[in-house]
Amino acid sequence: MYRNKTLCTNRIKRPESIGFVWDALEVQWMKMYDRLVAYKKQHKSTQVPAAFAEDPHFGTWVYKQRAAYNKGKLSIKRQERLNSIDLAWEGKKGRPTLL
Repeated sequence: MYRNKTLCTNRIKRPESIGFVWDALEVQWMKMYDRLVAYKKQHKSTQVPAAFAEDPHFGTWVYKQRAAYNKGKLSIKRQERLNSIDLAWEGKKGRPTLL
């Protein structure tokens, strides 16, 4: 009902008032995006190493965003967010990359 927009406002606001999250996958994506923003701020680049010591899954996440983009499977909303921080869509030699 929430996704179909047929849930009344009160039934949406009450769970949200105690921290309920309707779309956990989107929340997780945004957390990783925020990490990428912080990474770029610190390193002046979005070229995250595959074996990023602080979080080995982080480099994989960045790679998967590039792969989804190149396959035409990344939503416009996510493309716009990643474009806003100048994500390098292709790595060296024009290929999607982990580096």
